[in-house]
Amino acid sequence: RKRQICLFLMIVSNNPITGRIRSETAALHQELENSAALKCLLSPQVSLKDYQRYVQLSAVYHRLVETYSFPVISPLISDLSERIKMPHVARDLASSSFPLSTPTLKNELHPVSFHLGMVYVSEGSTLGGTVLHKHVSAQLGTEHRFHLLNCYEDQAGSMWRKFTQQLCRYADTCSPEEQNQIVAGALHGFRINLRIFN
Repeated sequence: RKRQICLFLMIVSNNPITGRIRSETAALHQELENSAALKCLLSPQVSLKDYQRYVQLSAVYHRLVETYSFPVISPLISDLSERIKMPHVARDLASSSFPLSTPTLKNELHPVSFHLGMVYVSEGSTLGGTVLHKHVSAQLGTEHRFHLLNCYEDQAGSMWRKFTQQLCRYADTCSPEEQNQIVAGALHGFRINLRIFN
């Protein structure tokens, strides 16, 4: 039976907004776990080149949210400077044949609540990266640092909790329409990642 790996958003929370996001993105979440790039990375035959290709693809979304979403949500999320991923991408790709430069996707204007949903996806992927980190380290050896997957080191769980706590505090003050926008942002983020990884 196929092992189910919850790569993105699976720390349980009692807050209604995180429950809604998990429920309404579940099908897209499963599609993303079945994407070609993630299947390749989780293969027993994974290579360093496979990992570097994964990093290059992941950088597209991280650059998107760091460029467009981080400035919008900075009044709400206190530790955004600790959540920047592109320097980790640069270190992973420094000795690779893959270019560091990645395309910056065009992003339309959205409200702050929508951007929070998009960042929820990128932070969830970082939490899920701990699963990927264990696998690629076992297959390729611990002499490789895998900077992006291990960007929070042993703080991945606490960084996720801090983010969701701040998100939930904001959501508790939101109108129903603003809460809908948070969910819409997460759905949009998953769809973008599906296009990137497939």
